[in-house]
Amino acid sequence: MFYILLVLGLVVLAYIFRQVVVIGKSCKSNAKLHGKTVIVTGSNTGIGKTTAIELAKRGARVILACRSKQRGEAALQDVKRVRVCWSCLCFSGKLGRKAA
Repeated sequence: MFYILLVLGLVVLAYIFRQVVVIGKSCKSNAKLHGKTVIVTGSNTGIGKTTAIELAKRGARVILACRSKQRGEAALQDVKRVRVCWSCLCFSGKLGRKAA
């Protein structure tokens, strides 16, 4: 009986850990961003790409700032696949200051 309760407790803890830490919170805002321009750095992969897609879905003009032109263009096609975004564009190049 003890082992059954122990396993059940571990399952419950694993579920809570997954819900709170792994999945985390998601944005529940429905704010429309028509007429707004946003620049998303590092937007060719990961969180930046997901952010760019979500902002484009809400109607924002998205500028993807990436180091690699090829990966940036691929991410731009993903953004345009989700939402027809004629004003979305990709910028690549050095974004920081030149080291002294």
